[in-house]
Parts: sequence; structure tokens; C-alpha cells
Amino acid sequence: MSHFVVIGGGIAGLTAANALATAGSVTLLERSHELGGRARTINANGYLLNLGPHALTKNGITAQTFHEWGIQISGGDPAERGEGKRSVIMRDGVLYPAANNFTSLIKSRMFSLREKLELAKLLSFTKHEDVGKSESVNEWLSRSVRSERVRQYVRMGLRTATYGLEFDHLAARDALRQLALTMKPGVLYIDGGWQVLVDGLTRRAGSLGVEFRTGVSVERLSEVQADGIVIATDRHNAQRLSGTEFPPAIPAYAACLDLCLRKLPQCAPTVAFAVDRPLYYSVHSAAAKLAPKGHALVHVMKYLSDIPDDSQSVRRELEEYLDIVMPGWRDSLVKDRFLPHIMVSAAVPTTSANPAKSSDIDRVAFAGEWVTSRGLLADAAVSSALEAARSVIQPESVDTCSGAVTWELR
Repeated sequence: MSHFVVIGGGIAGLTAANALATAGSVTLLERSHELGGRARTINANGYLLNLGPHALTKNGITAQTFHEWGIQISGGDPAERGEGKRSVIMRDGVLYPAANNFTSLIKSRMFSLREKLELAKLLSFTKHEDVGKSESVNEWLSRSVRSERVRQYVRMGLRTATYGLEFDHLAARDALRQLALTMKPGVLYIDGGWQVLVDGLTRRAGSLGVEFRTGVSVERLSEVQADGIVIATDRHNAQRLSGTEFPPAIPAYAACLDLCLRKLPQCAPTVAFAVDRPLYYSVHSAAAKLAPKGHALVHVMKYLSDIPDDSQSVRRELEEYLDIVMPGWRDSLVKDRFLPHIMVSAAVPTTSANPAKSSDIDRVAFAGEWVTSRGLLADAAVSSALEAARSVIQPESVDTCSGAVTWELR
């Protein structure tokens, strides 16, 4: 029987372990003392805090895989669930109703008549098939949109879907495909937080015989034999362990302020976006079970292209945004948590991006959202994990004796 090892216990590593367990025995090694990585959820007196605002695309490969594996997920679509749901958009410090469809667009005071007509033509822009393979978002917008205010609006949607800010480099085709997934059929905020995904994968892997070893730091791929290894760590550690040089990548960061509220202030919107600034606000508890009954969990976030030098100025900016979007929030505050720089993705899709190079070591493969694959974010992590598992299982790729690889644990 073949024996496989997965290094890393986040969503990618847990997915790879589940896939490999159908072909042999599996040991998963995680350097921290908890599984889940950036998908862990903290319970703060009944408020369930993810590591920033998380949404799962309903029709993405993650949801499809979990369904096939019998891992139950429940939750709500922020566009459909929530009492008195209201989406707003801020421009120049003024709030406007969101223009999500033709009717709301016609009524909108954000745009001139000419801009409304141009945006109406773009309501189906996520279906465009004429986007060049190496065309950036800004290149596509320059030839497709005349009004700068309409371009801002489209960038806002793409920023929300991809977390990307580098529109001179962000690949338009990938960004538009991701936006299409988030718009229709939409996304889910998950009841119980993303820990539900971690726990579901862990239970299934355990039922298939996967051995979990936490608190184990892998230093070298030497000395201990295995028939295949999936490295599901961050880019830096994957490169260090394998000796593989990866192509340059543009990471995506975010700063997030989480608010645990006794109740929502009156007339607070469910979702708010800023057109002219990289800011986002969402009452996640309006769509999913993430707070005690009658209470609210709110995320307000700033998209970042780098780690900020002055994190306190970022927090002040987020609080000022809240004062406009949800005045009176301080009166209901039970607890807050500020995360000044979350690594959202180690590699957003760019026009010059090449797939992460395959390992030069036989039967070693990489998995993670930074590995170029189908989808972005969680979908990229899951799809890359499934592909990595397939690549180390294939019997024709290498003889199981001569192709065995090794590692040393510390």
C-alpha cells in the first residue's frame, strides 16, 4: 500500500489528505498545534470570528467538492437573506443605494444619464468572451468603458471579488470570471464560520484513516521515505523545502476591523462598498449564524497591496468609514478586534503570471491558493490540492521504489 504525506493543515492540505486517502495511507503534518490555517474561526462569547470576512462561491469547486464528499454546509447569501437588507455605495463620503440591477440603476443618483446607459451595457460584462488572455483589468477597461466613474464602479466589483488592487497587472479574464461566480449564482456566508469547513474535512479525513500530527515542523525532504508528498504550505516554505524557484507573484493583503454588537444601529445597511476608496463593510450575521440571537457581527475592511507602515491610521480610516455607514455603532459595541494585515492571497492572477513550477522531485506536488489553478482564493486552494493529489497518485509517473522521497522532522 502506498503511503503519502501532506505538509500543511490548512484548507489545501486537508483537501489533499482527503483525496489521497482513497489511494493509500496518509499522514498530515502541521507545524502549529491547530488545523485550519487561515480558515480557523474563533468563538468570542458566541460571536464567531473568521480571519476577516470570508465568502464561499456557491458554484465554485470548493462547494462542489464538499457536496460530493458529503460535508454539510449551511449559510446564507448576503443578497437574499437578512431582515431589512440594504446595500449602499459610498462616493466622496456620500451614501447612495447600490445599483445592482437595471431598475436600481435607472433610479440611481450616482451617475449621469450617459453613465447609466454605459453601465447598463456592462451589466453582463462578466460574460464577455473578447477579453485577451494577457489583458489587464485597466487595459480592458480602457478599451471597453469611456467614463472614469463607471470604471471606478467596475473596479469596485472586481476588487470585492478578487481582493486584488493592482489593476495594471491583475488579469482581466480571471478577475471577470471570479466576479461572475460571486454575482450569479452568488456566495454564501457560512453558518458557524469557516471552522465548519475545517472540521468537516478533518472528520472525513479521520474516517478514511488519515493520521494527523500537529506541532511538527518539517525542515528537509530527506531521510524518511514516502511514496508521494503534497506541500501545502505558504510559498516561502514550499520553496525552502523543495528548492524550487517560483515565478514572481503579487500578494493581496487586507486590514479588518471586526465588531461584536449588542444590536445593529437603526437603519444600518447590510452591505456597503466605497467606489473611490478600497473599503468594504458587511453585516455577516445578517446572512449566517455567527452571533448570539439579536446581536450582530460586522466586518469592515480595507484592501491593501502591501503591509501598512502605520496600522493605526488604517484603523482610524476604518472607524471613520463606519461613522458614515453605520453611525452610532460605538453605543452597541461589545468587543472589537483589529487585524492590521491579513495575507489574503500570496499570488493574485496577473497578466504575466506563470503556473507555479512543478517540483523537480518525483512525486512531490504543491497545493495552495498561490498555486495557479482553477478559481481564486479558497477555490484555488481546493482545486490545486485535488490536482496535487492526482499528480502524486498516478502510478505511471514514477516507480514507487525508485521514486520514493524523504523528509526529516524536528
